[in-house]
Amino acid sequence: MALALLCSALVMAGCGASTWQDIRVATLSPDGKTLTVKLIFGAPDETGKPCERVTDTEVTESPSRVVIGVEVDDSCRRSWPWEEEFTNMIGRAHLVQLKLKEPLGERTVVNNSSDEPVAINR
Repeated sequence: MALALLCSALVMAGCGASTWQDIRVATLSPDGKTLTVKLIFGAPDETGKPCERVTDTEVTESPSRVVIGVEVDDSCRRSWPWEEEFTNMIGRAHLVQLKLKEPLGERTVVNNSSDEPVAINR
């Protein structure tokens, strides 16, 4: 019963599921103060409205590392798991810029969702 109420509340609120993305690669700007992450968003819904949108970003800096994150909400709910997979194959690039307070220098960049290092294209 509780599960049914929770599902109903989510449907009525029109909420999608926001998740932190697994960032593996970022591009560093020439001045060293901006990291750009390329995300692949799926096709829009049947009305042409984009299904995905960036809802939050994170940049936490310390002297030795920078933790980055991009949270995305997917408001399109598909009926079957393979529909999600197929739709994401028909994607479009979405660039997200993450501003640093100080140039990156020799600091390590890690992904906030996995604490794994992010490869940096310079």
